[in-house]
Amino acid sequence: MPPLKVRVPALARPSVTDTESGITVSVQEDGRTIVARSKGGKAVWEVDVIKAADQPAVGRPVVRALQLKDGKLMALFGKHSFAHFDLASGKFLGAGSD
Repeated sequence: MPPLKVRVPALARPSVTDTESGITVSVQEDGRTIVARSKGGKAVWEVDVIKAADQPAVGRPVVRALQLKDGKLMALFGKHSFAHFDLASGKFLGAGSD
């Protein structure tokens, strides 16, 4: 019997847009880097989440979700880890795990 070829679907790259400022934050192809772009598409800031927040205790070191609240961005990575960034500047505000 010939070998079976299986296609693995590409991981979804999360993206979120702040309606007030028009800034869109998305995960790059490496799964670790997030980039904020202005309404016009110009890069405002870029950060490697895993370098800023450290390796997750459990799970793969990739960003799996992004959330916005009150001018702050939360990047969920690994299985239980999260990191907070200022939406306007990309400044790392802290990290944790549940």
